[in-house]
Amino acid sequence: MIQEWEEGDKIEAITYLSGYYTSADAMAGREALVKLNPARYFIYRSYNGMLNLSASMDEPGAWVDSGQISTVPAMTGTIGQLVVHEAESFWVRPTFSVLNPGKKAGLTVPA
Repeated sequence: MIQEWEEGDKIEAITYLSGYYTSADAMAGREALVKLNPARYFIYRSYNGMLNLSASMDEPGAWVDSGQISTVPAMTGTIGQLVVHEAESFWVRPTFSVLNPGKKAGLTVPA
């Protein structure tokens, strides 16, 4: 299955990636300038199957070959949704009897 990437999308890389100065260098796999850590990135630009990944949506980053990216969807949402996402990654379907147990216990999640 081919992943459709769009500028402005957020992805979370789960492996280290080689970063290049140009999309042509990324495509050829030559002269890597930086190693990108597994982290959350914005897609700043997309060109010819190569992606420019950046920590900021407003600034360019490094070019990477999109075929080398292993990702999980960037998570947004409530703590309950995050717990469900993590549990499902281990093939367990959680059940909850309380809608927001963290709020009841006085716990808060930073914005």
